Formats: sequence, structure tokens, C-alpha cells
Amino acid sequence: MTRESWHDGTYSHPWGTSGMVGFFWGILGVHQTAPGFASATIRPKLGSLTHAEGTVPTLRGYIKVKAQPASMDVELPCNVDATLCLPRSSADKAIANVESTTLLLDGVTVTAVQDGNHICAKQPVTCGVGGAARRLTSSARVLFT
Repeated sequence: MTRESWHDGTYSHPWGTSGMVGFFWGILGVHQTAPGFASATIRPKLGSLTHAEGTVPTLRGYIKVKAQPASMDVELPCNVDATLCLPRSSADKAIANVESTTLLLDGVTVTAVQDGNHICAKQPVTCGVGGAARRLTSSARVLFT
């Protein structure tokens, strides 16, 4: 069984067995950080997957995520602030650490911070111009050997 709620729910109720919650929260890494999804953090956990995408319904609109190991596209409602993060991985050698990785948001370098096994844009973002998707990519300066 899976959790019956987004955070710390029980495992004892059959109506709580939706695999979608595990996918949205676990693999796509979409986490609500304020009531009603006023803010969120998006930290994909792809493991050995090369691609994952999904649409998360919220009270403020849909959050659409297309994630790959070193990039992701996120469509956000304009009334949601989101912190975007990419997973660190020594396997794909794309993202090593903050010192060796440059994060680009829509092609512009942004300040990066390390958050556990992820490297995140320091400042939260909202929707792009005209509601366009935001694109977070990494550019490694030094690769593992």
C-alpha cells in the first residue's frame, strides 16, 4: 500500500493506495510547501530513469514537470512560487556539486545551493513570460573521472 495522504499518512486504508501520489511526490518530487500550493519545491528523484513527466493538479492550477537527469521543464501557475532542483548524480556525471556545476534558468545563470542530493536555484520562480514553461539545466565545469 501507499500513503493515504501527501505527508506521513497511514498505510492502513485501501482508499489510500493511489500510485499517483507516490509518483508525484516520490519520482517527480513535487512537494507543497505552503497551504493551497502557494509555494512548492520540485526535486525529481529519477534514480535510473532517463525521463519522467507528469501533471500535478493543485487548487491554483496544474504543475507540469518534464524531468531528465540534467534538466527539467516546469510549467507553473502564475500564482505559485516554486524552488526548482536537479538531482546530483555521479552516475551520469552531469551534476557533481555546487562548485563544479552552473545552473541555468531559461538560459540565464542563477545562484545555486546544495540541498542534500539536489542542487537548487536559490530563488523561487513563478510562471514564465505568458505562462511559458521554465527550463532549469545544468552545465558541469569539472566532471568526475
